[in-house]
Amino acid sequence: MRSLSVSLFPMSSETILQNYILYFILPFWVLVGTVDYLCHRISKIETTSGIKESFIHLLMVLAMALPVGMGLILKINSLVIVIMIFSFLLHEVLLFLDVSCAYQIRLISPIEQHIHGFLHVIPFMLVSIVICLNWQDFLSIFKLNGYSLQWKETPFPKSYLFFITLVAAFLVAFPYLEEFWRSYIALKAKSIQK
Repeated sequence: MRSLSVSLFPMSSETILQNYILYFILPFWVLVGTVDYLCHRISKIETTSGIKESFIHLLMVLAMALPVGMGLILKINSLVIVIMIFSFLLHEVLLFLDVSCAYQIRLISPIEQHIHGFLHVIPFMLVSIVICLNWQDFLSIFKLNGYSLQWKETPFPKSYLFFITLVAAFLVAFPYLEEFWRSYIALKAKSIQK
């Protein structure tokens, strides 16, 4: 007996995974980053682990902003994949430093610990999916030649790029900059009191 498959919107596996990244994983990651920021605010990070941990948070945002931005506007090739892998590894090191810096100084609530699980896994998921979607480019890494950056042949809609950038800026970048500023002010106030 033949299996019956009905699809109102036929899409390739590549399109499905690409849409999964664009419309689920990236927005979810922004949401999780925002909740993490709120956990830091509730725990009064500026008066506990302070500017050191807050600076690590800024580095983590930057470490992942580069490969995400590249993935959104550039053609995925071996160079972009290498940068994504190194950025992911840097993010992992920074995550370890973040938790090492904070766990003895401030309470890391069960909610924040759960959020950190997502912040740990999502970059791995993204890099893994990109590698799977661009397997030949991944294998080309080991040839060590022909590395270049190129614009996407079929760019994502400008409205999406604008929207995700705006949302990430307002819900991730600006809050973590504000956290750093609060920590800096608290450190300055503490040094004045001494």
